[in-house]
Amino acid sequence: MTLVEELDVIKLMGRWFDGLTSRRDYTRTCIVHQYGGMKMRERTDFSFKDTRIHRDASGQMQTETVRGERSRDANVQIPMEGSEKSNQATFWVYKVGPLGRDSFGNWQYEYAITSNCMKDSVLVLARHPKRFDREYKEEVLEWMKGNGFEDQTFVHPVYTNCSYTDSFALSY
Repeated sequence: MTLVEELDVIKLMGRWFDGLTSRRDYTRTCIVHQYGGMKMRERTDFSFKDTRIHRDASGQMQTETVRGERSRDANVQIPMEGSEKSNQATFWVYKVGPLGRDSFGNWQYEYAITSNCMKDSVLVLARHPKRFDREYKEEVLEWMKGNGFEDQTFVHPVYTNCSYTDSFALSY
């Protein structure tokens, strides 16, 4: 399994959008993840919260909060525990994109390829959906094809008629 060798968790925090997903039943729109509330337990152990906000198939806004964590013996594993049983899965970060600055000047990864150990459930997180499509999507698809993800059909989430504002700065 090829995982990202060094993951700077600070650069993983902040706002994410779904860039690509392998879910066939994907009916959510305007989904945004807010990674934050990071707590360091020891030098290498941490936990954080992922608050997800999205519109469901009927157009209603929904939220859920899941918890990610890493322990010292699992260098880049991020177990994601959903508030619903169907969302429980352990995802690993396989690859991160180049660094870019958010609107507050913080350095952050531009994208992150995440999946379970079987590589049969994939979520590519992107900082900016349009920039991801324009600058990184082909690179990501090519990398996944060469790293065991080739039997996947990816869905591109819908972000039309969505509006987001930068309402807070991340403090590290």
